[in-house]
Amino acid sequence: MINLFSKWILCICRKCGFTGFLFSLFIEMVQFSMPMGRSVDVDDVILNTIGTFLGFITWKLLNSKLRGIPSSKEASNGHI
Repeated sequence: MINLFSKWILCICRKCGFTGFLFSLFIEMVQFSMPMGRSVDVDDVILNTIGTFLGFITWKLLNSKLRGIPSSKEASNGHI
């Protein structure tokens, strides 16, 4: 069971990282093609991909922690 869960998490992280990488690469290619004086740097792609991973992990942690807290609508309606 744990092995299956870890494979599922790894698959989601890979998809998230790959999507972040492609989006960052797309932005860098657009910057390269436009003559606006913007510089293209491989470091931007690497750091944006790392930021995608960190953002995903942070979202997952906060989502799991806040899932048990009722929203303001539920609290005002008496649904606790």
